[in-house]
Amino acid sequence: MGRVKVTCKARITGFKADLGGYSQVMRGAGADALMREKAEAVMASATSAHGADPGEEEPYALSKYRGRLANGYVVKTHSIHAMNGELRHNTLRKSLGSAR
Repeated sequence: MGRVKVTCKARITGFKADLGGYSQVMRGAGADALMREKAEAVMASATSAHGADPGEEEPYALSKYRGRLANGYVVKTHSIHAMNGELRHNTLRKSLGSAR
């Protein structure tokens, strides 16, 4: 017997994304609180893994990001020691997985 090739193509027509509604939800207080909570968890996990010296400034900082459609939070390095640790050990990337 020969091979039978089956394909299926579907096209969604008439769908139009409601960008105004998406933007309104993403800029709301509930979404903002959820994103801030996740960002603070990542920052706390990265800070605990960092091993800061006594008297050192905060290794990571949290800043708010304002985009065209949505807002969010960015966790970034705030000290030279944290920057070097990030380059060597990917501390923020590891913290992102452990903060779930």
